[in-house]
Amino acid sequence: MQKSVDKSNILLPFVDLLIVNIALILDFYWRYPDKVFFDDMQYQNLLLFFNINWIFCTYLFSAYKTFRISSIEKILKTMLRSILLHILLVAAFWVLIKGYYYSRQILLTSYGILTICLLVWRIGFLYYQLYLRRLGYYTKKVIIAGKSDSSKELGYFF
Repeated sequence: MQKSVDKSNILLPFVDLLIVNIALILDFYWRYPDKVFFDDMQYQNLLLFFNINWIFCTYLFSAYKTFRISSIEKILKTMLRSILLHILLVAAFWVLIKGYYYSRQILLTSYGILTICLLVWRIGFLYYQLYLRRLGYYTKKVIIAGKSDSSKELGYFF
């Protein structure tokens, strides 16, 4: 029997970090079209903090723990908690280092981009997983004894 490999444990954090980076860099170029992001050491440091902070926040709320049955509400709740904690930690970082160098507009707009893109990505990925399950991937074979309504409902989960 061949086991199907769930690549979401690798894909989810990778794409999340990609979205975090793109949101900040894209917004930087939107605000400062004449500057080069990778020449600005202050924003490179902020990007590094964004990434480390994002990994911490998502693992704190178990955002990458995949379950066979994940609801949209659970995913949205976990992601919104992670984003909110990320915002609070970046704000604390900003105050501690007296980071008045950073544009508040960039921070606010990048969080708007980040929130929308992450939520769309995660919901889209959930529907993609459900689609794959309907095709027969990532399923488990079980025996359900009985012919009641609850046994039929149980069959939908496997």
